[in-house]
Amino acid sequence: MNVNTNLDNIVVLSLSRKNLEGLILQLNEDKKGDPAQIMRRIDETLFIVVAEENDVHYNSTSREAKVRGESGSAHKSQTYGEAHAA
Repeated sequence: MNVNTNLDNIVVLSLSRKNLEGLILQLNEDKKGDPAQIMRRIDETLFIVVAEENDVHYNSTSREAKVRGESGSAHKSQTYGEAHAA
């Protein structure tokens, strides 16, 4: 995982195919609730990328938005953003 924090108010995480395949492998292994994740510490900041099954990621009502964050919220034209429940 490469992390670019040199842009103003933007963090870019770059994952290799190996990283992505590793996350998918972790999802497929389904280890007793262990999260599928990769981490990297840069200075005092720990970056964590977590992979989730679709049903967990898109349908979880038990997780709070402040923990989960928002996807696709940077601009209304982003078609990949999640729909927010009203």
